[in-house]
Amino acid sequence: TAPAWLAQACLPLLRQREDAALVFAVDAPERVGQAYWGGYGVAQHGLRGLIGSLHDELGRSPVRVSGLYPGPLRTALRARAYSVDQDPAAQGPEAAAAAAVILLSPAGHAWRGTILDASGAVPRE
Repeated sequence: TAPAWLAQACLPLLRQREDAALVFAVDAPERVGQAYWGGYGVAQHGLRGLIGSLHDELGRSPVRVSGLYPGPLRTALRARAYSVDQDPAAQGPEAAAAAAVILLSPAGHAWRGTILDASGAVPRE
């Protein structure tokens, strides 16, 4: 529930801006919706629902809501978690950072209510 509570706490300030954005980082639903993902998988599906719900609620306000799927990233954390299964095609974290900047900037209007796939810039449903 933390993303929902944090969004609600920030909304009064965000509504005072001419252009504001809420961006949530999400994981791939086809991966985390499988067996043994438990609470994390459920939370990820809930986060996608939150994005849709907030988008509908804030549709007439200056606050944009979107999601960011960074995909697998070459980071030290991933190297520790997946030491045997390193994806050579994984991008560096700067790819996800650049996508986050797009979503937070006025250019993010194009992604309002959708999820930006940082690995290919294709909206995910």
